Amino acid sequence: MSNHILKHLDFEKSSNYFAILCGEEFYLLILLLNTSLGLSLKRTKEDLTFAKTNASFMAYEHEDKKIGYSLSIFNNVSKSVTKNNQNNTLFGSDIKDFLLLPELGSVDYILKYSGDGAIFARFLTKIKSISEIVSIYEIPEKKLKSKENLIFEH
Repeated sequence: MSNHILKHLDFEKSSNYFAILCGEEFYLLILLLNTSLGLSLKRTKEDLTFAKTNASFMAYEHEDKKIGYSLSIFNNVSKSVTKNNQNNTLFGSDIKDFLLLPELGSVDYILKYSGDGAIFARFLTKIKSISEIVSIYEIPEKKLKSKENLIFEH
């Protein structure tokens, strides 16, 4: 369960979601996107957190109200350390991976775009030219089973 306030329960019809496969750290991906697209993606004040899992997912946003679009990027994998007194490991804790969208287990990052499709088409061409990005593809709405994890208010 998210600690953020839901704006509404309906899936945002004007938003498109894209999966990004990139072996680089999140901060480097953001730097590459800011440089290539001429954006200023900034980290949100709060990470996405879920009470059941104690998982925390970083998010970056850029909004251009003048042109009328917004772009958000989330990491899909969160590593959480849990204490385990029964385990006889050296440190007595386990590291567990949690996924923002479990149905997309092999995806590193999720990009959410709302606005004019022509603007994003230009962005997509530039994103595909970034050599560190292995792949970017649109996620069909029917494949998003945990889409409520992406509807929130900061």
